[in-house]
Amino acid sequence: MLDQNRTVHLARESAAHSRSAAARESPSGHGMNTLPFESEALRVNLARTQLRELQLPPEHAWLLSLSSDRHGIHARTAELMRELHHPFPNAETVVEQLRAVALSDLWFYRGSSEPVRALRTLLDVASRTLSFDLPSASRQRVLVTLLEGATSLLDQPEQEAYLPALMDLPPLLRTAMHEEPHVLRRASSFLKWYGATLGKHAVLGADITALLREALQTNLQWWEETCDPEAWFAEVLPRLRDPGTGSVRGEIASLKQLAHDTLVRAESWDDLQAVPDFNRFSETLRVLADSVSSPFDRAQYLLWVLQLPGTRDQSRALLSDLERVVGGLQGTADGAALERLIDDLFDAFPRIGAQGRREVLGCIETLGRVVHEWKHDELIDHFLDCTVRYGFTPPSIHGVNEQWQVQVDPHHLENLRAWLRLIEIDPPRSTALLSALIANLQIEGVFLSDTDLFQRDVSRLLQAPIANAYPSILQLGRLLPVYFQEVGAEGELRDVSTRMDELSERHDRLIHFLRKQVHAESNGTHIELARKVLAFWHSGDPAPLLRVLPQDVRDALVTSGPWFEPVHRIVTRLCELLEVPPEQLPGCPQPRLDAALESVTGVGDPDRQRVRLLLRLEVLLRQKYGLEAVGAVPALRSVAQLSSEVSRQDADQLEALLASEDPEPALEFVLDLMERLRDVIRNPKQTEAREEIYRKRHIAAGIPSMYGIYFEPKFAALGLTYRLESLATALMARLAERTRLRFVCFRALSGVARVLRLFRRGLALAGMASESFNSHLEMLEYSLKTDSFSLPQFINLFQFIADDVQQIIHRYFLGLHDPVLRVVIGQHLDRQPPAAATLDRERATHKLAEEFYRRLLSTSFLVAPLDNYVASVLEALHATQDQLPAQLVSRTMAFDASTLSSPVDEPTPALDNQVFLGAKGYFLKRMRSFGFPVPPGFILTTELFRLRDALDSYPQLRQEVLKLIDQRVQALEIATGKRLGDPERPLLLSVRSGAAISMHGAMNTFLNVGINLSVVERLSKQPNFGWTSWDCYRRSMQSWGMAHGISRDEFDRLILDFKRRYRVTQKVQFTPAQMREIALAYADLLASRGVHVEEDPMRQLLQAVLSVLDSWDNERSNVYRSRLRLAEEWGTAVIVQHMVLGNIGYDSGTGVLFTQDPTGKATDVCLWGDFTTTSQGEDVVGGLVHPWPVSKRQIDPDQEHAISLSLETHFPEIYDELLRRSRELVIERGFGHQEMEFTFESSRRQDLYILQTRPHTTVRPTRRPVFSGEGLDSLRVARGIGIGEGAMNGIVAFDMHDLVELARERPGIPRILVRPDTVPDDIEMIFECDGMLTARGGATSHAAVTAARLGKTCVVNCKGMGVDEQNKVCTIQGAEFRVGDPIGIDGLLGNVYRGHPPIAMSTVAAT
Repeated sequence: MLDQNRTVHLARESAAHSRSAAARESPSGHGMNTLPFESEALRVNLARTQLRELQLPPEHAWLLSLSSDRHGIHARTAELMRELHHPFPNAETVVEQLRAVALSDLWFYRGSSEPVRALRTLLDVASRTLSFDLPSASRQRVLVTLLEGATSLLDQPEQEAYLPALMDLPPLLRTAMHEEPHVLRRASSFLKWYGATLGKHAVLGADITALLREALQTNLQWWEETCDPEAWFAEVLPRLRDPGTGSVRGEIASLKQLAHDTLVRAESWDDLQAVPDFNRFSETLRVLADSVSSPFDRAQYLLWVLQLPGTRDQSRALLSDLERVVGGLQGTADGAALERLIDDLFDAFPRIGAQGRREVLGCIETLGRVVHEWKHDELIDHFLDCTVRYGFTPPSIHGVNEQWQVQVDPHHLENLRAWLRLIEIDPPRSTALLSALIANLQIEGVFLSDTDLFQRDVSRLLQAPIANAYPSILQLGRLLPVYFQEVGAEGELRDVSTRMDELSERHDRLIHFLRKQVHAESNGTHIELARKVLAFWHSGDPAPLLRVLPQDVRDALVTSGPWFEPVHRIVTRLCELLEVPPEQLPGCPQPRLDAALESVTGVGDPDRQRVRLLLRLEVLLRQKYGLEAVGAVPALRSVAQLSSEVSRQDADQLEALLASEDPEPALEFVLDLMERLRDVIRNPKQTEAREEIYRKRHIAAGIPSMYGIYFEPKFAALGLTYRLESLATALMARLAERTRLRFVCFRALSGVARVLRLFRRGLALAGMASESFNSHLEMLEYSLKTDSFSLPQFINLFQFIADDVQQIIHRYFLGLHDPVLRVVIGQHLDRQPPAAATLDRERATHKLAEEFYRRLLSTSFLVAPLDNYVASVLEALHATQDQLPAQLVSRTMAFDASTLSSPVDEPTPALDNQVFLGAKGYFLKRMRSFGFPVPPGFILTTELFRLRDALDSYPQLRQEVLKLIDQRVQALEIATGKRLGDPERPLLLSVRSGAAISMHGAMNTFLNVGINLSVVERLSKQPNFGWTSWDCYRRSMQSWGMAHGISRDEFDRLILDFKRRYRVTQKVQFTPAQMREIALAYADLLASRGVHVEEDPMRQLLQAVLSVLDSWDNERSNVYRSRLRLAEEWGTAVIVQHMVLGNIGYDSGTGVLFTQDPTGKATDVCLWGDFTTTSQGEDVVGGLVHPWPVSKRQIDPDQEHAISLSLETHFPEIYDELLRRSRELVIERGFGHQEMEFTFESSRRQDLYILQTRPHTTVRPTRRPVFSGEGLDSLRVARGIGIGEGAMNGIVAFDMHDLVELARERPGIPRILVRPDTVPDDIEMIFECDGMLTARGGATSHAAVTAARLGKTCVVNCKGMGVDEQNKVCTIQGAEFRVGDPIGIDGLLGNVYRGHPPIAMSTVAAT
């Protein structure tokens, strides 16, 4: 006897468990950590359903033990016992396993040592199986299994031995039949067929015969209750075409009567064979349809039969009959009758169930063809509405089975094909069905496998007359992932997936699964699968993968070991290095990706290759199944091999255009290609497909697949069109960004109009048109031809265009889909389980509709980008109206970015004149064009000056100017090899004014722009830059301070204090540390006065530019313009150049020269001017230093002992180069004599730079005043540099107050302004005075030049002269001069006299 508590350990695992166990084995022989489950629900489910061991009832354990030495029988019996006694059994599996054991292995058990016991145990297993909640068909299958097994036993010679067990069968059958009435009714048929031997058996016959009689009686009673032809006839009689149709009533009544009579008379098993059973009733009802002569009446009859409960098993056959009948309805019924039939059919279809779905679809398709042949619009609409309301079968993907096949509803593909065939009949009339199909596919998704060869279906649709439904056809086609010529995983796709699997020797179960899916289950979902694998390699989180993996692959997932750790390290590091999430890795440029891969350490080349192959696989899958821009060029090359419409040259040209930074030529070319393709697609001429398709079956899994080539011209053109659409959309986005209306002006709006024309062309290619949009775009183009079109008018116009876009969206999207969308969404919501509902139905409907339109519009060609683009234009227009005063709008509207700047070293013909560039900028560009050494840079034109009032109030304009300046600076950085703000190689800039009419020194100038504490600290540590860097910073601080109203005197006093403290006479004698201290003291002075200098170099540059522009309106500029009667509207340009440093050392310097002798002693080209060393340009022109002469001829013989330095003697290369350039200008190029500013960074000629040049004209009078008489030398107190054409006696003045008072008190007497030096702020005094005397400065200083231009007599650079401005005392060689004291100055010789020496007129010799 068996132990009653015996535990049986079933050795054999299920196939899935076996695979799981194998997968868990480490390739290296070491155990791997399984992944932690993140889902609590999943953990609970596994805990409840996972089975480790079974406790079988003793008899069942005994039965299993009988076959211990019979492997196959034992395996089947063990599987049966495992499933039967599992806490959560699969009942259908138990039914099939029972049938296998009870029939196939019955010979073994009846031959055992205890056959009756074995048979009774099998009956017990069957009884337990019947106790499950089985469907009727499964319950019937168990009973048939028992009948077949019993019949087999009774056919054996030793049948008597089995009777003790067989006696238990009739009660079991009776109990099972009575538990399910439908089974009892069906038993009237299957008992006749399978129970004949038992029914005639001497012992068992009576019980089986009684069962059959009861089944037949129940069957007859049920048919009498459920099949009432009289009621049906009464209902449909008004609609019947042939009164003879009613004869079927008699036939059915006769059948019922026959069943009643024969049942009453029957006494034996054989008598009962004549009684009509369940199958005969069902089959007779179907056959009777053939007796109905009218096709319409036959359809009505079949429809009634279809709805009878007893014909459910025959629904597919009945639907096939109905389809044939419907196909013959043409001409046999009127429209009203056909409409009623449509209603009746669609009322009946939902009750038929999934088992007849295919036949229902066939019936609908046939009905659709009949309806369309009537060409009755209302009838067609009614049919289409019923079809939509009947519903669409979604793919309902529910995982992957144990054979690694995707589980999808098979009716999905059938439904999709049926609806497409209906649409093909008349696409323009099928807009409702088109819309419903689009909505269903968008909301529910679509699943198509390569083996479906759905390309044929798309080709067939394109052969239909689609021209008038083209936009909708395009919307539908985008949702189908079938646009590829190579069917199956062939070529590189197969190679990449295979190599990736083989690198792990197929031990990485996840990658092996991915490979098999790509090879055998080829479909578009593998893009997402590859991305999920990549994400898993990155994060180690299995959750996103679990629902797309079979159980055995889930069990094999690990986060340690050789198949995870290296690739995890690589992918994680790649995301860090490339700064992208894992899903964006495949799209990274290949060179960057390869470099990053090679930089990952601690991994082997095979692991790098695995990652590289997975990334490549994702790209290949996207190129095959996706419609992204990445697949455009490969698809073009692929189609070019098979089509004459496009060529390889097209692909080459497209690739070349895509490499350009300008997207517009590439976009134009793509639209050209799309136009050619559209003509192919819409051509009514039929085209033929070329197929080379081969089918195969994967041996391991028995999965069918196919491979080969499919090509059909229209299909290929459509697939290529979609990919070119994606590419065009990307190019349009780039172009739209480049032309985005950051601020409003006519030029920018012209760019907008150009982009809108491209949008219009793109929409036309997609079959979308709007006459209103075209009209308003034409209005926009005409409005740009006049300057009188106002901003409010432009706002109105773009509001009209925005309305046009909304009308396009309504016409081709909202208006098309709204009528059916609510129906489709309602069907979708009906399919959701109640637990999934998180919103009330109305809100859920609105949410789904919004999501549908958002996705649809985002994928439709250019619609959403156009809407966004027009909205951005309107936003910019409104912002301009809100931000700018009306008087500024006209200025900004005239803005043209191309007129704002001009590179110094590039010609800009439209700008190269003094009006735009100012005199300084214009001549600098001319010098540069001659090859003169002009520092590189750019000029911001007077057009920017005219917009300056709008810069603060109009951020968009300010941003555009910043962008422009940034672009120019970047070009300057490339030209100089330096970078703005780079502490190692800083780019320093000069920022100067440049009016069309020169106003010497009137406006602000900034040197060393771009310097800040960070830059100067690092630069000061470079060789030979310790002193220079801090001197540059000091000068920068001073220029900013003076621009903000801090007087030069304050800076002079500050540096004078440091000279006294460190006992130096010249600033060049300071040490670098001392110069640093001085520079920081200057910065502190600015801070104490609230002057803020931007630390960010680019902001500092903009600050300098704006300050120069603002200085047009400062006091000295206003005085200058007022005195010279210059129009305020001229404005100034701004010149930005690479800063040349004349303060690097003693062999560097700066100066100003004339190309002729201003005294008139020489008529040829010669150099005359001032220079100084270790200084920057403003030192000389600002009159801030005691300069040295440029040429030897400038040195008075009487002063040779005092002047030891000249440019000619000490810097001969610089002097010779300046002389050569001066002669080239004046003699060779015909320029008048010039005034030229220059700087040199060393004594070599290649380090010379020309900073400015301007015409220098001296008009000499024929007679001029000179001092005469004896005793002049005794009156002379000093000598400087004379400026002017003669002598002047006057009275001393120190400031503007003195000049005004002396003019009032002593009118008619010349006033001579005495200053230590002249600065730009002195310009009003220079205009007011009659003569001028300064302690510092040369003949070429701004003050001297300005005075000369105004005809004033000056002596500058009067050494030994001290000026006490506070006490108004001037001391010259011991002689004191106060306000109103007489003084004489000689503008020719440079002498200064005490008192008023005699003056005589002298004749000037003609030159």
